[in-house]
Amino acid sequence: MTRAMVTTLTMTIRMCGVAAFCLGLAQWMQTGIPLQFHAAVGCIVVLALLGLGLLARGRGGWLSPLAVLWALCIPLTGAMVMILPVQFQMEELQPVLRVLHMSCAVGGIAVGELLSRRARQGENPG
Repeated sequence: MTRAMVTTLTMTIRMCGVAAFCLGLAQWMQTGIPLQFHAAVGCIVVLALLGLGLLARGRGGWLSPLAVLWALCIPLTGAMVMILPVQFQMEELQPVLRVLHMSCAVGGIAVGELLSRRARQGENPG
């Protein structure tokens, strides 16, 4: 594991996480931005979180498997936002699912930050 890889993945999670969050809010406010933009940037966040979780296996402790599981929950809750209210004709459920998806995404960014710090602890600079 190199410090540069951890830094790159962490910065990707930060920047794309904020972008996905803003695109999701814009989608929620029905500004006309295609959902595919939010989904594409969100996929980058999920892949970076997965990469960081797998990269920091030795140093991450319990945060490494948590990051992998959390990365899987983010797109799962995103799919629930799109499918469940339509499938079961429960439109009043959609705001609750959106907040759940948003909370998972923010939590994923936080887990990425914690894991990044844990992975860098005790590492020699270079």
